[in-house]
Amino acid sequence: MTQEPRRPSSTIVIPGAVLGLVLVGVVVAALDWQEVRRLAGQVEWRLTLPALGAACVSYGGLSLSLVRIGRMLGLRKSPTGTFLLTAYVSIALNHLISIGGIAGYSLRSILLRGHGESVGSVLAMSLLDSYLTTTAMVGMLPLGLICLLVIHPLSPATAWAVLAAAGLAVGLAALLTLALASARVRSLIAHFVESVVRAFARRRGDSIIDSVEELASTLTLAMAIVRRRPTSMLIPIALVTLDWLATIVAFWFCLAAVGEVVTPVVVFAAVAIGVNAGAISLLPGGAGVQDGSTVGMFVLLGVPLESAVLATVLFRVVYYLIPFGLSLPLYYQLLRHAHQPPGGLT
Repeated sequence: MTQEPRRPSSTIVIPGAVLGLVLVGVVVAALDWQEVRRLAGQVEWRLTLPALGAACVSYGGLSLSLVRIGRMLGLRKSPTGTFLLTAYVSIALNHLISIGGIAGYSLRSILLRGHGESVGSVLAMSLLDSYLTTTAMVGMLPLGLICLLVIHPLSPATAWAVLAAAGLAVGLAALLTLALASARVRSLIAHFVESVVRAFARRRGDSIIDSVEELASTLTLAMAIVRRRPTSMLIPIALVTLDWLATIVAFWFCLAAVGEVVTPVVVFAAVAIGVNAGAISLLPGGAGVQDGSTVGMFVLLGVPLESAVLATVLFRVVYYLIPFGLSLPLYYQLLRHAHQPPGGLT
């Protein structure tokens, strides 16, 4: 009788997978380093401290929102401390190398599964949280475009294009809401994914289908909870709103640090349009597209080009690189406790 090959132990697979994700983040951070060097001597560094404080508030709001949603969906095996750290490191990674949220989703699934949480429930938590953050982001776009119309006179053709983009953003938010709230739409998506998996995934196809079915059932449970207790989402909504407000405050201080003091409306319009453009691009952290769109908006609204570029680079350092760098020592601690029973990190 031939002995079946042993499957890789999760104690090897989990650290390897996490290390791979972290290395990708390190590479992306290193690519930004050339831009970081340009800032030396051109920034009033004391004003970066409140920018960092605002970034901390932003990450804290997102982390607490994720944990709140997870607990609501029954993810109770992970200690609160572990859950918060996992939320923070996955958000830091996702902000830096975001490609449709895949990096953050994967890291949460890997780390929380080590504490006995089901993959389907973790994905449902991530999807519901992403729905809130994406809806808030998409909702900011029409407001940002309206601010642009008010602040900066546009030609009739451009104004109509701006209004059309705002309408498209509202339609996208409505489509996201329908996909999440409608059991029929979720069922159609699940059946589509199942058919694709059966057609192409010869190995581990059944486990993937099981995860998709578990995800669909958990989302159904989540929507039932929301319908039964709509107030349960008030705290996550407030925390996501806090995240975006803190992000705008962080960018305002980055502009002040390079010598430009502008109105909050100008920052809101530029950030709302720039962040949405970066998200649509699906590039890591919206690199290039988000930065270029934001710089272009600031220049259009009266900020000198050099200052707009420096502030945007400084914001990338403050909001993306530093939080990611601070998250690196936490990966080891999370991996060390990944297989301990609840109570390892409180």
